[in-house]
Amino acid sequence: SGVVGNASVVGAVANIGLNHALSLRVFNNNTTRPTYDAATNNGMLNFDGVDDYLPILSSEYADFGVYDDGVSTTVLVVKGAAQINKMLIGENNASNGAGRFELCTDNVDGDDLANHISTGSGTQVNTVAAGENNVFDNTTKIIARVDTGTQLFTYVNKVLVATTNYTRGTSTVPNTLQIGCRRTSGVAKDYFAGKIGSGMFIAANLTAQLDDIFDYYA
Repeated sequence: SGVVGNASVVGAVANIGLNHALSLRVFNNNTTRPTYDAATNNGMLNFDGVDDYLPILSSEYADFGVYDDGVSTTVLVVKGAAQINKMLIGENNASNGAGRFELCTDNVDGDDLANHISTGSGTQVNTVAAGENNVFDNTTKIIARVDTGTQLFTYVNKVLVATTNYTRGTSTVPNTLQIGCRRTSGVAKDYFAGKIGSGMFIAANLTAQLDDIFDYYA
């Protein structure tokens, strides 16, 4: 079903990236669908923290390829309270559920932004932005993730809050991308409770354009 107004359930989000013109679609029921909140930041999606999420299913669609691109920029507008280890957006290995990349809440007090990336050895580099960035305090934040292929940069409201060096791996199976939860071996979990909007996924390093992008989404 399409969005017809405030509080409508969301059936799909079309053309969510310039380089990746794919759509996110939900299952054919109303229980796992986020709802549309027209009153917030030009419209955001409201996730209930119980079972709402938007996936690209590897059995239905081609691999979205954010991780495999090697270089990418991801921007999200988010709003939520502190919650431990809940997923905003990420890609998981379709066969074993290993995280390829993840933007999520931290696993200590849940109010900070964590930015994870898988390395060449298959392990995950877990980065929590330094200085207690307090992203999840029930106010709206604009966050950005820039991946250069060897470094991962995390921004909150135009401020660079973390830089991580890593060695990139390669995927041998499709990765499944989802917003609002983590999927491990096809099982959804770690649902985010809050609002997510204005997503952008581009296979390019847009560091030089980030100020303009933040201003656009503000």
